[in-house]
Amino acid sequence: MGKNIIENYGTTLNLGDAENYLFCGALAKTMQRIGRQDFDYWFFSGVTGDIFTQVFSRNFNKYYDCLSSAIFGKTHLDNIFNAIGYNYELVSTTEFYQATEKYIAKIKKWIDKDVPVIVKDTADSWYSLAVGYDGDAILKFDMLGDELQIYNFDLSDNSNYALVFVGDIAHEMNMAEVYKGAVLSVPALLSKTSTNEASFGKQAFIDWADSLLVGRSEFASDYFDWTGTNAHMNIVLDRALVLNPNLKSIVDKLMELSKLNAKLFLFSSEAQ
Repeated sequence: MGKNIIENYGTTLNLGDAENYLFCGALAKTMQRIGRQDFDYWFFSGVTGDIFTQVFSRNFNKYYDCLSSAIFGKTHLDNIFNAIGYNYELVSTTEFYQATEKYIAKIKKWIDKDVPVIVKDTADSWYSLAVGYDGDAILKFDMLGDELQIYNFDLSDNSNYALVFVGDIAHEMNMAEVYKGAVLSVPALLSKTSTNEASFGKQAFIDWADSLLVGRSEFASDYFDWTGTNAHMNIVLDRALVLNPNLKSIVDKLMELSKLNAKLFLFSSEAQ
């Protein structure tokens, strides 16, 4: 049956330093196994737009921790992987459960190449990495603890898994252009049209405040935490400015947004 575990598959996310978005962590750890050490957590927090975009779950039965969780799918992944210049394959929940044995074999193939597979539980905002196997059992690294767990792919735990396989280089990328694109996308993200599931940017703050006024406190502490997380957008903005000095005017404005997030987080922390 065989057994294999990727060596040095990654360390846990540093939550104390605001590395809170699991999808960004999963992308970074996967790409770093391929050899792209420059594609770190903060790089992906900018490329995905997660660090710039407050999100509010309008569906109170489903929690979205970031933009990537709320709009996860082919369009969003196309944008990410086109920016970084790599091929990828998205396997939807339906595709996975129609051909489970086929995709478990493919997961093993990727692990044998020392490349983790990104696994999303589509029932919530949870991401993890498939980093090993023991027979037909696929081993999970959840990026929050060092102990590996076993995926339950038979749906008995009410999970619904989708897979992301990272492939080969599709085209050369320019790091300065990637950071420039991330920064220039922010105005559109802050005014992104709401869906039945979630609202974004300015509207997310309005919906969040309205929900508190009517006594809806689901996920309230989490939303306060994300303002603290997004206050760290200055890390991405600093990198973008070093590579693109001509972006100073828009970066300066976005730095003010970073400071506002920090003030809101501090206020909420003192109020709790």
